[in-house]
Amino acid sequence: MSVESDLIAHAFCGHYYYALQTDPQTLAALYHDDSMLNFEADAFEGGDGIMKKLVSLPAATYELANIDSQPSVNSGVCILVEGYMLVNQESLHFFASFQLMPDASGESFWVLNQFFRIAYQSGK
Repeated sequence: MSVESDLIAHAFCGHYYYALQTDPQTLAALYHDDSMLNFEADAFEGGDGIMKKLVSLPAATYELANIDSQPSVNSGVCILVEGYMLVNQESLHFFASFQLMPDASGESFWVLNQFFRIAYQSGK
């Protein structure tokens, strides 16, 4: 674990999940044409496709339980998030991962790859 990647991961996740529950449209700047999102069984590519999915999500609040990070290639950061989302008074356990890449200025990041999965209880 790198202190720098940990600071970036916590700052990013604080911003991302706050925006997701208050004004998802503001997340558009985080996605580029090369961005990809796997949301449960569905795949989305590019900023426009991803934003259509994000703004279609039901209203929810998010509580993050764990944020893990690693430095990655080309000064990127890999992030794994575990948390709970409250949707229609139902608490859902979820996992998400992000591959962040620095922008051309090297001062901010954009999402190259993202996965989201609800951890349904399978009884196995």
